Amino acid sequence: MIEDSTIQILQSNGTECIEALNCSYDLGLFRVEQAARAEVLQKFEEYSKSENFPTLSETILESVIGDSCLHVDNEESVFESLIRWFNHGLMTRGSEHLVTAQNLLSKVRYPLMDREYLVSQAVAMVPAPFAERIRGLIQDGLRLLDWFRETGSFDGADLGSLDGLSVVRRAGYGVRWERYAEGCEARLEGHADVILSLVECEREDTVCSGSEDGTVRVWSKATLACERVLDAGSPVLSMACLGGLLVTGHDMGQVQVWDAAAGSRLRGFQAHDTGVEVLAVHAGLVCSGS
Repeated sequence: MIEDSTIQILQSNGTECIEALNCSYDLGLFRVEQAARAEVLQKFEEYSKSENFPTLSETILESVIGDSCLHVDNEESVFESLIRWFNHGLMTRGSEHLVTAQNLLSKVRYPLMDREYLVSQAVAMVPAPFAERIRGLIQDGLRLLDWFRETGSFDGADLGSLDGLSVVRRAGYGVRWERYAEGCEARLEGHADVILSLVECEREDTVCSGSEDGTVRVWSKATLACERVLDAGSPVLSMACLGGLLVTGHDMGQVQVWDAAAGSRLRGFQAHDTGVEVLAVHAGLVCSGS
């Protein structure tokens, strides 16, 4: 009866969710623990900024950040929440008590983070007692990011000190598109001139934009961040994706073929006498119209 009442309270008002999760775990109240844990997984970014988030036990926090159902906009937010937890622990419990908690650092999925963030920000944020540990994890993450850019997947990569889940996208990871259906907006800036074409590359989980400025920008659907810029040399009137290839059509009749994952130009040829206004994929073929 008490468990049922507690679960109803959590479902209607989750403000005490962190405390409920700690207490239910200690007391063995399985149903309350499951309800509180589901709430934290669903609204992790909100709860990770709350005052009582640092009171989560190491065991509970490890199970939460190791869960592939964790709902976050990006993996950087998981890393930063863990840093807040460590900093609070250093002030209240001391570095000796947190030595065993270093295992938590390996639960962050570094290969899914932004490369520039890993290089310039991540190490600087880590408390001194854990800096050496994090450097090794970040180096493995960067190496796997390079592998992915070269091959288009993590298949066959040496994970090093990372576990197999480190390259698996969380079920709740990425942009919450329902926000935009409800009227919100996000402006992605970067092109120097008007955008003439857009295409979704499902295999790479990206959206590409072609512009009058002669560039193609590749945007991650998961984070809305620009992953790379392709210098196409002339206005990009049309685009199409075929497998792992990106095909672009240009104002003087040229067609270019790119490796979508690596961002490298594979070939180019003169297809028409005037601008390539349309590109379409059908039955493994790319059709162009001028």
